[in-house]
Amino acid sequence: QIKIRLKENSEAEIAKPKLFERAFRYRFHLVRGSLLGNTEKGFEGQKLDISTPVLVAAIRGTAFQIESNPEEKKSSVRVLQGTVTVLSLKTRESVVVRSLEKTEVQENAPPIQPIRVSRQEWNVLKEAYELIQKSALVEARQLDLSKEAGSAFKHIFDHGTFFTPNFGYAN
Repeated sequence: QIKIRLKENSEAEIAKPKLFERAFRYRFHLVRGSLLGNTEKGFEGQKLDISTPVLVAAIRGTAFQIESNPEEKKSSVRVLQGTVTVLSLKTRESVVVRSLEKTEVQENAPPIQPIRVSRQEWNVLKEAYELIQKSALVEARQLDLSKEAGSAFKHIFDHGTFFTPNFGYAN
């Protein structure tokens, strides 16, 4: 139900449950680097929190990327689809980041208001698409769409790489 990809030169820890916690939460702490993640069908109602030295991201069914830079004392959250609530550990202020948006948190500051990801950022974030489980029916539909699009798509084998404003890839 949860897929996490820890990128090279990254460090993460699985956090222990808190004492007297009523509802179980999956907890990870990203010390440095970057991770991509996705929650799948069946995860509904469960909780995943990913922290960095400056923020906590409450994941509730989404595809996302979190980066932590301890040298600059800042972290960022990007969302491919779904929503993530981001809380600054120092100011205790939070923002909700939605599909194709990002936010950043510096050590002693609240999260910046979410803004749209750039094309370059989306090119990195789209790797989270690989973590999304797709049925054979969805893949077949993507192939049909590429055939309808004409001869330019004959040579394309990764149908998840086409950017669209509403979702980020061809659908």
